[in-house]
Amino acid sequence: RSSVFGELHHFAAGAHPYPASVGVAHAVFGLERRRGTPQVRPQCGLYTCDIFSVNQVAPRPAYRTFGRVVAQRSDVRSEARQLTVSLTPNFEQGQWPVMGSLSYTLASARQLQRGFDGAAFGSPADREWSRGDLDVRHSFLLQAGWNTRFVGLSLFGRLSSGRPYTPMIAGDVNGDGLSNDRAFIFDPAHVSDPKLAADLRSLLAGATPEASACLARQLGRAAGRNTCAGPWTADLNANLRINTYPLGETWRKFTISVNIANPLGGLDQLLHGANLRGWGNPATPDQTLFQVRGFDASANRFLYTVNPRFGDTRPTNTTLRAPFRLTLDIQVNYGATVAVQQLDRWLRPGRDGRPGTRLSADDLKKRYSRNVQDPYRNILQLSDSLLLSTEQVRAVQAAQTAYNKRVDSVWTALTSWLADLPDRFDAATALARQEGVIDEVWDMGRPEMQAVLPKILNPLQLKMLPWPAQMLYTAKKPIKGLRTFYYGNP
Repeated sequence: RSSVFGELHHFAAGAHPYPASVGVAHAVFGLERRRGTPQVRPQCGLYTCDIFSVNQVAPRPAYRTFGRVVAQRSDVRSEARQLTVSLTPNFEQGQWPVMGSLSYTLASARQLQRGFDGAAFGSPADREWSRGDLDVRHSFLLQAGWNTRFVGLSLFGRLSSGRPYTPMIAGDVNGDGLSNDRAFIFDPAHVSDPKLAADLRSLLAGATPEASACLARQLGRAAGRNTCAGPWTADLNANLRINTYPLGETWRKFTISVNIANPLGGLDQLLHGANLRGWGNPATPDQTLFQVRGFDASANRFLYTVNPRFGDTRPTNTTLRAPFRLTLDIQVNYGATVAVQQLDRWLRPGRDGRPGTRLSADDLKKRYSRNVQDPYRNILQLSDSLLLSTEQVRAVQAAQTAYNKRVDSVWTALTSWLADLPDRFDAATALARQEGVIDEVWDMGRPEMQAVLPKILNPLQLKMLPWPAQMLYTAKKPIKGLRTFYYGNP
């Protein structure tokens, strides 16, 4: 059956620690205010909102011998909300050898920060709410698998909206000792510097659509913290497994798989060569909008150069990439197979002078019967979920009794033969009979489920069958090689 699942979460966290400067910069912006004296604050002009530097303000004597003093504070907080809806289709009824699920997450994360731990504009002591640095608003998650007799393929993919970022100035212009100053986004129509105006117009016309729209919304004012967002990104990973069990006993010692990391990146390089589109790679926008090229003392303002790569996420302009990688993984088990270990564990003790107690036929039957699950047992355990009526429960119990009687006769024949083996016996012959009987018992459930269950259950209940009844009911071929080994005491 297909299923739809939803989750709603709300997280609130307070008292986040952050480093606050209590040296010269903090004396400028905070201590003077608390001591009741006039506070030195940055003055917003046309090209800057701070003309002070550390050298322009004399530090208080208490800070004169220190370069920068940092105190850990925790008066900020964050909030996050998340809604996830997952869809898991049921492909078993269509006899498709596939499985998969798709989920969508709508999230919102906000944080209250000061300029010491976030992007500052003016006084770093001011607190301000904004989008969280990791606020990915939309996210799709795909998990899929495809299995055949010899090959299995699994996929894991994610499609996410862009992370937020802030238009910044390269360097420290507010004198707090931190290079985390937000930019004032000048309107090209009201800038006296013709080069700055031309560069801004060029950037607005040539930047990515997301970056251009973000700047256009904030012309003539200070950039808000995390008001821009990068582009959508996608990543994909795959794993190809070779099922060696049907190839025979020799190949069962091998585990072979091929891991495919970032196939989207490989496809991007194959199709586009050096002109990569960034498929499968993280999109990290260049958040530097302005670079300081000087200070005009007569006009009391900084002089800026526009960064033409603002908001650019092209892989050619960054070293942060997720490479395409193929990994062939081959493991070889040099020890005895699990089936051989099971045979030795149950038959060797007490024989040919070995320590331990020799198991009787009844003891062996209790152990071997645990290798194959009773398909009726899980149906009865989930009778409430399957909405079984009293008559249906009685019919399933009657079918279970008849089925267990037939299975018990097969186990009795095997374990009686094993218990009568001499101290020195042919292990290969015993192993072949053990494995053949386990396959026989598993396959007894296939015609049983397909003949009996449709007479007892309705079509909806048949779609809701638990494992292993569902597997046996839908199987088209004899069951071979299925093992659920059991080692302990019954």
